[in-house]
Amino acid sequence: MIEKCKRILVPAQSIVDFLEFGNPNAKKVLLILHGYGQNAEEIYESLKDIIPEDYHCIIPNGVFPMPKQRADKIYYRFAWYFYNTIEQKYYIDFTYPTSVLNSFLANINPSARPTTIVGYSQGGYLAPFLGQAYSATSRVIGINCNYRYDMLTPEINFDLYSIHGIGDPIVNFDNSKNSFEQLKPQLLKGEFIPVDNKTHDIDEEVKNTLLRFL
Repeated sequence: MIEKCKRILVPAQSIVDFLEFGNPNAKKVLLILHGYGQNAEEIYESLKDIIPEDYHCIIPNGVFPMPKQRADKIYYRFAWYFYNTIEQKYYIDFTYPTSVLNSFLANINPSARPTTIVGYSQGGYLAPFLGQAYSATSRVIGINCNYRYDMLTPEINFDLYSIHGIGDPIVNFDNSKNSFEQLKPQLLKGEFIPVDNKTHDIDEEVKNTLLRFL
């Protein structure tokens, strides 16, 4: 009988592909984390018209590629982590992508300029974990996501916001609101903002709401 695979952690370099735009000399950094099965270009197209010019904006691809082959081309989409919905546990949790992005930000933002992290869907789940790891984080904004309050450490040294469509068919609105309420006593400043969106997508109301906090 074959034994179950073992797992260990080993040190290794990581590749991070990313888009970069805005003012590279700005006093503030904006990091945008895309959703599951997306890439940097896709979420850039969703948000490009609302990004203020006074940010150095960075959008990395997820750490795990998900190639899809078509007749004459391979399309690359990405994931940040993997959750087994059958066994209700993480196959790859937030630890690895947090470590990679923390090192990436230290490299690209060596002066530790104040950083706002915007995470959509799966990127939103990841965003507060990165916020806790990266000391220059000033604000985290999640879009259509839950916050894993049961896995975060008690200390939250940044403002935390959540924007969620009330009719989201992918990530349950009530669960999202409850997850934010669980974290509220630990926050310096924060708000849960419902929007009248019945899809999981980033629509105009979501974008206009996000712009209020940038």
